[in-house]
Amino acid sequence: MKNMNEESVNGGNAKCKNNSMRGYSAARNGKAINGTQFRKYHNPKGGHGFAAEDINAQSDRWHGRKVDQIGKNNSLNGPDRIVNGQAIQTKYCQTPQKTVAAAFDGNGYRYSGQKLEVPADQYDECVRLMRQRIEAGEVPGVTDPSEATNIVKKGSCTYRQAVRVAKAGNLDSILFDVKTQAVGCASAAGLSLVIGAAYAIAHGASPKEAMKEAGKNAAKVGGEALVSGVTSSQILRTAAGRDALAMIQRATNNAVKAVCKTEFGAKCVAKLASGFAGKQIAGCAAKNVLVRGLSCNAVTGAVTLAVTSVPGAVQVIRGKKSVGQFGKDVATNGAGIAGGTGGWAAGAAIGTAVCPGVGTVVGGIIGGIGGGIAGSSVIRGILKRF
Repeated sequence: MKNMNEESVNGGNAKCKNNSMRGYSAARNGKAINGTQFRKYHNPKGGHGFAAEDINAQSDRWHGRKVDQIGKNNSLNGPDRIVNGQAIQTKYCQTPQKTVAAAFDGNGYRYSGQKLEVPADQYDECVRLMRQRIEAGEVPGVTDPSEATNIVKKGSCTYRQAVRVAKAGNLDSILFDVKTQAVGCASAAGLSLVIGAAYAIAHGASPKEAMKEAGKNAAKVGGEALVSGVTSSQILRTAAGRDALAMIQRATNNAVKAVCKTEFGAKCVAKLASGFAGKQIAGCAAKNVLVRGLSCNAVTGAVTLAVTSVPGAVQVIRGKKSVGQFGKDVATNGAGIAGGTGGWAAGAAIGTAVCPGVGTVVGGIIGGIGGGIAGSSVIRGILKRF
């Protein structure tokens, strides 16, 4: 370690860890946020219901269950999700009476073969009400009132928690966002650890020293990713955040439409959208997926840049860094984030074409890291002239 320069001691943090990981992290943050129904949370007539669906689906995943949120297609009387083969319909209303009533119409229980998931704090009363409905012959094919416990499912959160998760600036919504971003942030930290340790060892560090320094930076990378992801999600729950996202989506939509005017452009859009979706898609579905994905990534990228610029800004205020150097750092970080985000999209698209699922993940990782390094390196080279 004695002959290593400072950059090597830190595991090549400027080259191989921070700038190469920030774009990848921003892309993963955007993908995690897009996996929720946050765009519907603000609906005053039922936004908390969509939040409840996301909360319960998240709980199932954290418990190792296979979850398919097919309800996003809004099919009439279709399940909100399928968990380990069981169809589930989620209803979260203000009172147990309204919650159970929402599952019935003039023909009786509307969700044959589906469990009715209700707020945790309403479960006992909902079971009692379902027994009454069965006794009244309102549940087709079911005559035994004791079957109510097999039809009604206790949700993982209360009605109040669902309402709070749909809003920004409270503990419940923040904790939900932390769990939403946890996997992606752990992935970024793990990759940073591997890359940093390998770089340090290649430059003369012992395995022990390499892991120590790489571990410190991995924690930093993971922390930045988590703060950026949670902050982005919280912002997108606010009116200002929604307005900004809508503006970005309009611009992105116009750009995508222009690209799709040519056959080659339409194919490129389909491939990129497939990367975001993790499966092959085309046509209008591809356009919508790409517009939503790029728009959300623009927000997460901007927030990531802001979060990672805070330490430098503090140094400027304390007189430990010049404004000029701070500007160069921001430009380099911004290029790394933009390059990493674009690289992730391109890599995921290629990976999806080769092997949807595994290929999507691997391609995204390689493309994100490569794009981050390329973007920051180009800007760093340009700024050396000034």
